[in-house]
Amino acid sequence: MASNPLVKETFTKIGVIQALMKLIGHEDQSVQEMSALSLANLSLNSKVVCLDIIQDEHMTQLVEVLEDSSSPRILSYLATVIFNIVKFEALREQLVYLNVIQSLSACLTNPDTDVCIAACKALAALVADSSAREELMKTNALGSLVSILKESSNKEVLRKAAWTIGICVANEDMAKELNKNGALRVLMDMCTNDIQGVSNLAVVALEKLLHYDLAAKYWHMGALSQTDVVKDGFLRYWSSQTRRRFQTYQVPSRSQVDNKRAVLYVSSLGTDPEPADMKSE
Repeated sequence: MASNPLVKETFTKIGVIQALMKLIGHEDQSVQEMSALSLANLSLNSKVVCLDIIQDEHMTQLVEVLEDSSSPRILSYLATVIFNIVKFEALREQLVYLNVIQSLSACLTNPDTDVCIAACKALAALVADSSAREELMKTNALGSLVSILKESSNKEVLRKAAWTIGICVANEDMAKELNKNGALRVLMDMCTNDIQGVSNLAVVALEKLLHYDLAAKYWHMGALSQTDVVKDGFLRYWSSQTRRRFQTYQVPSRSQVDNKRAVLYVSSLGTDPEPADMKSE
């Protein structure tokens, strides 16, 4: 019945969606679970239902339950509701300002497989919006995604996490944040390990990561392509010891500066630095 578009539209007209939204906050957990499940089924591929959900006065309550509930079923159902809503681009931006991203980020650390998968899907769909990417950077979602790749043994969870990372890498800041959390090494390892359905997604995520972080790309590949535009200087490592892992700027900053270390000046504004400025540097 829930798959019939006419039935869904009728349910919306007679107030079923509003009633289910209200029951999300019921004191009985079983009532919450069944309400969340019904909303997940009804919102699937139905813009009418999704619009009714997001405009309901209890939408804030839904987000709070998503953040606070200890029930894996409730969390996975509500994350699925969010995913169903986000698939409609016109509704996506409204969710960004309801603290949905913070709540979904918290779900990434949940030990339940279904919760992790549903949260990954919803976040991946949300970050297509630029404002959502800004909000995502304020959370620990990227670090949590990398932790999933490091710690999970479930292939489906690994697939969804790698896929989500590939979508999340949309700019230089996000790439550097992922690398700061160890994404480069773990993705390199996943690319070499023949895990069915995971390796290909890891390759895509790694390529996007290196595209936006040229210092990491140079360290990994030993060269840049003709299309890479260097906006800032970065370090070049030669010893086998430093080639084992991607080093941060803190490593050479502890070394004594002498006249044998080459310095590359890059002007991102398109103007040459004055000699006096170069001396002061």
